[in-house]
Amino acid sequence: MPASQYFKALDSWRGIAACLVATLHFPGYSHLIDFPFIRNSWLWVDFFFILSGFIIATKYQKPLSEGFSVTRFMLLRIGRLLPLYFFLMFVIFGLEALHWLVDISIYDGNSNAFPNSTYNLFNLVANFSLAAGLGIPNTATFLTTAWSINAEFYTYLIFSIIVIKLHKKYWIAILLSILIAPIYILYANLNEVGPRNLAGPVWFIRCIYSFSFGVLLSNIIPKFRNSFAEVLKNKNLFTLAEVISCCLIIIFISVVNYNYAYGYILAPYFFAPLILIFSLESGAISKFLIHKPFLYLGKLSYSIYLVHWPFYDTLKAFTMLAKKTFGVEFFTSFEKFKTLDLVLWPKLLMGTELWQGDLFYVFAITTVIFLSGLTFKYIETPTRSRFKKFIARTYSHKSKFHS
Repeated sequence: MPASQYFKALDSWRGIAACLVATLHFPGYSHLIDFPFIRNSWLWVDFFFILSGFIIATKYQKPLSEGFSVTRFMLLRIGRLLPLYFFLMFVIFGLEALHWLVDISIYDGNSNAFPNSTYNLFNLVANFSLAAGLGIPNTATFLTTAWSINAEFYTYLIFSIIVIKLHKKYWIAILLSILIAPIYILYANLNEVGPRNLAGPVWFIRCIYSFSFGVLLSNIIPKFRNSFAEVLKNKNLFTLAEVISCCLIIIFISVVNYNYAYGYILAPYFFAPLILIFSLESGAISKFLIHKPFLYLGKLSYSIYLVHWPFYDTLKAFTMLAKKTFGVEFFTSFEKFKTLDLVLWPKLLMGTELWQGDLFYVFAITTVIFLSGLTFKYIETPTRSRFKKFIARTYSHKSKFHS
């Protein structure tokens, strides 16, 4: 399997997963709010971890074992992840200022904007140092969804060091993480370590665990491809396999509810087969997913994942201001939904009728995709290109490997 191989169908899946996470997080009073598949779409974060492990190992496992340095590898990861992350962290400052102004307007001088118990200097430093991915602090703050980016960053570092130090024996560390991580997650669950969604250090272990499944997949798939070369020609068989894997994912996500520990542990056993099957791109669903609209969502997936939360905060702030200015009610109390998890949802949901919430959803997701197109074009792409050029110049005389 060439290290440069582009898995189009999987990239499309990444875009779909990002949109599902964005849909989950939107605080809308809608027909979707208590729909099990949407309500439990927090599990798609585990899909990101597994897919990341698969892609990173496929592309960098061999180079790292043959002289590609940890520094060079991590510089590439920094160029990929951090420019947009830091840009949005600064945007959060502006949003907190807006939050403060809205609170002053609505609550007559009493504001719960920065600094407060959640948005304080300690948590700010933790986010800028990426320590949030290690469980410092013990919950997601500021750019809320970015805890997973922080966790992945340090997982990349661990992966590169293990591959370089252990060489061909690195798979022992991978298997150990797959075996030991569930024990810690269950321990944390039984002993109520962290909030109900097991935030903090458990999230980092969750990332390493799922990432390890992806690394394992990267070593299995080439052997699978070689052993079943004739079977791969049977498009109908692979279409059936794709349908079954999709159905299993839908069922699994729909029934997990808020059993976080079991969701974290079981997710790789459902997502890994989906990644294996769709990496081969032999069925009808794969062929459908490699059309341009899906590939475009795949390109925007990182932006969608990071942009949607601050945009929702902004939209909610302006809606609250409009409520105060025009005296029109735009919100429904969260208390109407006793089955939902307070960890994930705010106290007010946008819309007073379900159809209004549906319209808010359409507007919100469409706008997120539009804004993500802008951040991808003007932030992600140019900064990534500059980082790659810088790294190529710096290491051109040191290694045969391309960036």
